[in-house]
Amino acid sequence: MALRRWCRLHGLLVDEISLSVEVDGALARVLVQEHQPLGPVREFCVMSMLRGLHGLACWFIDAHIPLADMALPFDAPPH
Repeated sequence: MALRRWCRLHGLLVDEISLSVEVDGALARVLVQEHQPLGPVREFCVMSMLRGLHGLACWFIDAHIPLADMALPFDAPPH
């Protein structure tokens, strides 16, 4: 799966956050693991990673992928 490969590549470039993909039938889950405290940029880092990964996944299949659910380690931002 191309998304898993991208997550592995991301892991070679960034030490602070790792991304992984789990597939269960028709649903896929992206997991973000923080390896060190991100401090005041935590929300920006996590949201940027998830937004970028979602955009990449949509680009891979040339279609919008609806989000079924989202769980964040902080209060959901207003946007």
